[in-house]
Amino acid sequence: MSARDITVVKSPGDIRTYQTDDRNTSGSANALEPGEPIQVLAVGSPYAITLYDGGPIRGSDEFLGIVAKTSTETATANGLVDYISIIPGETILRGKATTTSNINTAAKILAYQGNWIGFDNTAEVFTIDEDETDDPNKLALKVITGDSIAFSLDVLVNAANVEAGIWTGQTVD
Repeated sequence: MSARDITVVKSPGDIRTYQTDDRNTSGSANALEPGEPIQVLAVGSPYAITLYDGGPIRGSDEFLGIVAKTSTETATANGLVDYISIIPGETILRGKATTTSNINTAAKILAYQGNWIGFDNTAEVFTIDEDETDDPNKLALKVITGDSIAFSLDVLVNAANVEAGIWTGQTVD
């Protein structure tokens, strides 16, 4: 994982805290790192995990936001993670495109604007997956613009596709 894979470039939500399960129980070898998108482990779970490949998915994922500070769990003890929460319809995220040759010109970026996509998680390195199917009923990220030199995309987290994680996720104060 490389820190700061995904950054919040506009309208960040509050910094919130969520629980993380110990690594032996969760099976995760690494702490949650800044720049990783995270979600709730499962409905009703008090634990955050890294977002899986292709997420967030409407109706099944509680997308929390982007890790702000390295999580504190150990192999045998639960911990906490601070994350930047998402304001649906306002927060804009930036990350490298999954296939950089798809966005290496302004015209190619323009062709992706307005498309609905997800994140790619390959070995805990996150990119914005412009190759993802354009499905507004399933995917939560809408391409706003991009940078053909930096090979990055800016995406809006759509209110209709973000589940209740921001509003009902268990936070620890």
